[in-house]
Amino acid sequence: MAPRFDVIYDGDCGLCEASRRFGERLDWFGVFRWRPNQEEAVLKDHPHLTARALDGALHVTGEGRTLAGFDAVRFMLLRWPLAAWLGALCYLPGAAVPGRAAYRWVADHRRTVLACRIGEPTIVHKFFASAFICMVLAFALAGPILRIEDWPLTCAPMFATPLEADGARYSFRFVALDASGKERELASESSGVTELRLKRLLFGRYYGSVDPSYEYGGFPADTPAAFEKRMTGFFDEFVDGARKGRTLPRGIVEIQLVVIREAGTARERHVSGRYNVRDRKFRRSP
Repeated sequence: MAPRFDVIYDGDCGLCEASRRFGERLDWFGVFRWRPNQEEAVLKDHPHLTARALDGALHVTGEGRTLAGFDAVRFMLLRWPLAAWLGALCYLPGAAVPGRAAYRWVADHRRTVLACRIGEPTIVHKFFASAFICMVLAFALAGPILRIEDWPLTCAPMFATPLEADGARYSFRFVALDASGKERELASESSGVTELRLKRLLFGRYYGSVDPSYEYGGFPADTPAAFEKRMTGFFDEFVDGARKGRTLPRGIVEIQLVVIREAGTARERHVSGRYNVRDRKFRRSP
């Protein structure tokens, strides 16, 4: 089916070029043929148009009619199946006044405020780029500001703040014991969760601190009993995940949570508590 109308647009305008690509995708029946006003044959094919008029607005011409600006846009929208509803709205009484004013502003400022030359970012690109940057910064700063140590808000490790004078860092290990008392270390991945994710999960949602003065404790009204209950829930999930993945050694009766404190070359290990696999209970060390 041959195109019935020529759409004459500014080929040096990035916004216009983007509109062309969008319009061609919506033009299922090939009603329109897009032609840049820089094309020499355009004025020969349409002698009733002038270069000045074409530079000022988009034009649709064919079958004895010529429309410009907002009138041309709504004419095309009405003939694109997916956008026909929007075109119908543009024909409602009173819609033409704000529509023409908005189109006129965009057309007059497309090369200045909107920076819509080919190869230059448009105001739309700048807006979304700025919004994306602000979103990333918001997530990065929300962790330390809200003191949340979990995905997607985390202050580790980029914004981690040493809370002790010697800059101590803490980590943990899982040590499993069988009935004979033989120890073996369980990898963090035994639960089916990566080590970094498990650390954030443990320290951010479960471990906390029984000391209400601890800045990042996370549980200001904490008690030893509440701590044991939270840790029981943590190890229930840890053991269930290990059993599901068949990574929990047979014969294990107890899992110790060993907290490691490192400050410079000094290294300390402390058993924070023990989880009884049979009773499914965690008890903190005295």
